[in-house]
Amino acid sequence: GHAVYSYFKFLDPIDLLHACEVAKSWSMAVEEDSRRIWESHSLILWKRFNMSKNVPIFPMKSLLDSIKQVPMPKLNDLLRKFDTARCTREIDFQRMLLAKLFYFGFSTKSLTNLHFPDWTLNINEYKASYYFYKRQVARHEIFFEELCQIDWNFSYVRNGIGFDTQSTNKFTTDYMYCSPRLGGSLPWQFVTNEGEQRRIHIDNFRPLSSRRLHNGLWLLENQFVALQQVTPLDAASLPFLDDTLE
Repeated sequence: GHAVYSYFKFLDPIDLLHACEVAKSWSMAVEEDSRRIWESHSLILWKRFNMSKNVPIFPMKSLLDSIKQVPMPKLNDLLRKFDTARCTREIDFQRMLLAKLFYFGFSTKSLTNLHFPDWTLNINEYKASYYFYKRQVARHEIFFEELCQIDWNFSYVRNGIGFDTQSTNKFTTDYMYCSPRLGGSLPWQFVTNEGEQRRIHIDNFRPLSSRRLHNGLWLLENQFVALQQVTPLDAASLPFLDDTLE
């Protein structure tokens, strides 16, 4: 047990993932004592991650706890391209979504009937949480659902006045951008050029790129204007995936 701990305690979860993929039998290849040590280490990583000042927008509860709040119709929708024949209980569907979020860092748009080996459905929930949310902190492409839930403050980049905090701007799910400054609404859409990050295009204005600030909030900007997220979203309302990319 101590020998395994000495080796694994320095590994990032994604490195351990590669080791698991090679073995294809993590649950049988590791002694019970060593597995308990790794699970304890995963919990320590998760707690340290949540104590970081740079990730204020993510929940303290594990990713699996968040998944348990998702109703079954939504679970089925998120797993529509996966083989769920083995899922007989609600927790089976929840653990399959956990595996999807942990192992799939890419869109499954062109793939169908995807299958996870049984051992992937038993990953440690804190290991999965740590890696998934760590990946979200580094994500600079905003999800559709996030964009439409957030209230935004507006600023002209070059006038040095700062953001207008007296009024907020909104992107709606029916693709309208509502701004008191404009006195009305304008259509918006996502645009993607090959090899570039997806951007937000409002009417005939220059597209806006998205990026995270050091405090985890979102900023949309081009050469002339910027929109800054007003307050963090409630952790319970954070989307797991972007349905427009699925």
